Amino acid sequence: MSEFYAKLCDIKKHAATTKHKKSSEPYSSSSRQKKLQYSAATESSCGRSEAALCLFICEHTAFLTADHLTELCKKQFMDSKSAAGMRMHRRKCTKIIVNVLSPHFVDLLVADIGDSKYSLIIDEGTDISITKLLGVVVRYFSAARKSIVTTFLALIELDDGTAVTIVRALENLLTRMGLDKKRLLGIGVDNASVNTGVNNGIFETIKREWQLPNLIMVRCICHSLQLALSHAVQGTLPRNVDFLVRETHMWFSHSSKRKAAYSQLYRSLCDGEEPLSIPRVCDTRWISLEPAVVRVLDQWDMLLKHFEQARSTEGCYTAELLYQMYSDPLNKLYLLYLRPMLREVQRTNKAYERNDADPAKLLEDLTLLIKMVCSKVLIPTAKIDPLRQPIDGHLDPKPYLGYEFEKLASTLPAGPEVDFVRQRCVNFTVKLSNELRQRLPSNFKILQGMARLSVGACLRVLKEPITELAEHFGVQPNEIDLVNAQWKKLTLVGWANTHRHHCILTGRLTEVFQRRNSAERTKTYRER
Repeated sequence: MSEFYAKLCDIKKHAATTKHKKSSEPYSSSSRQKKLQYSAATESSCGRSEAALCLFICEHTAFLTADHLTELCKKQFMDSKSAAGMRMHRRKCTKIIVNVLSPHFVDLLVADIGDSKYSLIIDEGTDISITKLLGVVVRYFSAARKSIVTTFLALIELDDGTAVTIVRALENLLTRMGLDKKRLLGIGVDNASVNTGVNNGIFETIKREWQLPNLIMVRCICHSLQLALSHAVQGTLPRNVDFLVRETHMWFSHSSKRKAAYSQLYRSLCDGEEPLSIPRVCDTRWISLEPAVVRVLDQWDMLLKHFEQARSTEGCYTAELLYQMYSDPLNKLYLLYLRPMLREVQRTNKAYERNDADPAKLLEDLTLLIKMVCSKVLIPTAKIDPLRQPIDGHLDPKPYLGYEFEKLASTLPAGPEVDFVRQRCVNFTVKLSNELRQRLPSNFKILQGMARLSVGACLRVLKEPITELAEHFGVQPNEIDLVNAQWKKLTLVGWANTHRHHCILTGRLTEVFQRRNSAERTKTYRER
């Protein structure tokens, strides 16, 4: 800017000239845009409609549909002022979900948890991408809903998958949400060493650094059953058993011509019935073999006929190989023995996958599975505990391996082949029992004590005390007598819900919560 020298009177005279007024007109305050005044945001029916639409899109469909769904609502509901006023596409929908709905529901969740004790269930994502994610689920008793709630808490981005990083991420999450980490009661994890390591695993790190000596770790039983089966198969059963089931599915999976030919053959042999498809066997889940084994055995004769025709019509080596396998009755012997075993493992697996299962009875299902597996090959007079001791030295020299197995074996010529199949089935059973026993939870006794909280046990007049459970969960010594007194009072109350499938932890916790007397309304029933 250039400098000038003038007296004050000269400046005033210049300001009054026409030239100055014309030149300064664009910069005058009167021509400048006035500051816009924004009214405070008020709740409107249009805003509520947009929020509800965003919530629907978030739960059921992709954000891209917001571009079309909003316009569709405006055209179809022309008599609605809320629909006519909606101005929302995928970008606005995303921002509403991230900046409005998400904080709102997080605040509601944190307020609902309050000062109650809670448990966390964590699992790392298997998606191969740039970022590594950790899913966190929270489980707590909701005083508002009067029930146990299991819901999504957060999805955390991790720098790496080490135990230290995961523990720090969990600590930051709880701090950010305002949840007291001292109220953490248990943690559910899979069987990865980073979670269950005895020295520096996630569980041990949280227990040590957060000073939670009574913290409980619950491993994924479904994952444990899968690992037990996979390890039991290795070195005991022939590989061609797994190959037969997998390749039978693959034979039909990519060919409509083969499906049509097999359907025609099946209908001609089975009075017009349609064949059920052979399920796919998951590469990483050996337990998924069970439904496929059932279908293969049910259609064994028809599959044999089909591959007998396919080997000549298609000239395929796979068809020839499968025909030879289906022609060998020893392969059928293996599957006949596996079917009831896999069925029991699958039944236990599904019991743990249920949302309405009685947690006080789930451990009993697992122990019954181990005892059932051992009873297949164990001497009836053996005085051992199969839950704590190996059964290798107490095997029956002539075990009964099932009705269908023995019936087919009796029709085959006596020889070393059948004896070899029988021995391999026994070896599989022994190894499976050992694998299951090794994967029993480390806090086995505590979980056994939880069975006392089932309806049938807690309503008995003569019942075991729950002192050990109270001590394990850190109940103060001066409160243990109070807990035992309340425990004995349960038989004196006229409960409305005494169904045998319910548990005091789930089905009747609502009724227990409602029956708290005024003197115990603060802590005893809610926390103990």
